[in-house]
Amino acid sequence: MPLTVEVVDLTHGRPASDVRVGLECSDGSVWTAVAAATTDESGRIDDWGGADGHDRDLRLVIDARRYFAAQGLLSSQADITIAVGPTSPWLVRHVPVLLAPFGYSTYTGLSS
Repeated sequence: MPLTVEVVDLTHGRPASDVRVGLECSDGSVWTAVAAATTDESGRIDDWGGADGHDRDLRLVIDARRYFAAQGLLSSQADITIAVGPTSPWLVRHVPVLLAPFGYSTYTGLSS
C-alpha cells in the first residue's frame, strides 16, 4: 500500500521508534482494522504487510500513551486517530506526525 508514516518525538528531539500504529479502512459506515505495524528506529513505517485499501477511506490509530509510558512520561494522549483518505497506486501518501505528551501535529503529503 502506498502509505508511509513517520513519527518524531518532540520531547526528546528524535525519531519515535517502537510506536504501535494501526491501519483501518472504511466501507462507508464501518471501520475495520486491516493492518498494524510498529515504527522502526528511524520512526518510520513503510510497509503494511500487503494490506490493500487504496480505494477506500483510511485512518491511522497511533498508540501514544504506550509509547510515552515506555519513556517514563505521562501523556494526555491515548490513541491518536488520523483520517487519511484514499491512497493511489501511483502516488505515495506520506503522513508525518510530530508527537509530544500533551499534543501532536500532522499533515498529509504526496510523492510520486
